[in-house]
Amino acid sequence: MPYTHRQIGTVTLSVMIGVLLLLALALFFSGAPLLQRILITGLIALVFAPFAILFSSLTISVDDHELRWAFGPGWPYWRVNVGDMEDATIVRNPVWYGWGIRVTPHGMLYNVSGRDAVEVRLRPGSGRLRPFRLGTDEPEQLRAALQAAMDKG
Repeated sequence: MPYTHRQIGTVTLSVMIGVLLLLALALFFSGAPLLQRILITGLIALVFAPFAILFSSLTISVDDHELRWAFGPGWPYWRVNVGDMEDATIVRNPVWYGWGIRVTPHGMLYNVSGRDAVEVRLRPGSGRLRPFRLGTDEPEQLRAALQAAMDKG
């Protein structure tokens, strides 16, 4: 049974919009000329926009052959063969692990919102040395899909 789920990065988007609004307010009250305030606010928005688009969502797919995950519009993306997976466990990340693509003591973390994740451990010789975590708002369903794929493989 294939599994696909797209989680919207509410935390990521909220933080980026909040920072942009705070910067815009600071510029508004800075006393700088209006044209300068508009140009600086626009420049800041141009810098934030690609990050907001890239980390606006995380899509995870599992089928009989591979696990795939991608941010935003489909890039960046990663994939792992089901035959290389050894185990999948539901975990809860500490808040300081944050969101986005992170290096943690437990391996890489790919997350756009929340603290729940599924940690995937790989078989020795699979090409990856460390486990990784996929943030999700459906940890039970993702773990079940991964386990079903591993059982078939």
